[in-house]
Amino acid sequence: KKIRLQVGERVWQALYQQRPTALQGGLFHRSWFTIVDVMPKTVRRIRYWDRAATADGGDWSVGLLMSLTVDSLFVIEDVVRMQVSTGERDRLIRQTAELDGKSTVIWTEQEPGSSGKDSALSFIRLLAGFAVHTETHRTDKVVRASPLASQAEAGNVRMLRGAWNGAFLEEVCMFPAGKHDDQVDAASGAFNRLCDPPERTAYMPQFAKAKQRRV
Repeated sequence: KKIRLQVGERVWQALYQQRPTALQGGLFHRSWFTIVDVMPKTVRRIRYWDRAATADGGDWSVGLLMSLTVDSLFVIEDVVRMQVSTGERDRLIRQTAELDGKSTVIWTEQEPGSSGKDSALSFIRLLAGFAVHTETHRTDKVVRASPLASQAEAGNVRMLRGAWNGAFLEEVCMFPAGKHDDQVDAASGAFNRLCDPPERTAYMPQFAKAKQRRV
């Protein structure tokens, strides 16, 4: 663990795990993500949670906030990343929702089986008062991340400057060979839901008003 912390994830994978990854990245390239200092005008915002319940190591719980702009660009606004107990994680998820505001739609993955269903119901109860949804996945992580990678390569993905930028870029450029993929899962989840037709989010204030005007 000490060596891994000292040399960094990329060198650790290349020298100690015999899994080298190009500096630019695998599925994602570092140069594809343009960092901006000012948020453009947005039309939709989604916070996608990839949840874990491990304190002191293991997987991370990640809540990634992504927006769709009026110019059809995708901006990663914020990443909340934690390795904490279930109770602390849930308190931070609720606090994050309150800071984002009710116009931000919240999504998370529902794991298969009855335990996954129970966890999804608990997540919905935790976020009472907010627009919250769960989904089950039937494709692998690389397939789900590929549409986001295509848009990033085309120059349509931005990142708002923040302390989380370095850790995010390190993880996405190691994907799918890296140890962690929680931020990638959250990013691809948020992106794929932002690509849904607006009618699916008609409960959001801006879309509700537009619908009333059409009538």
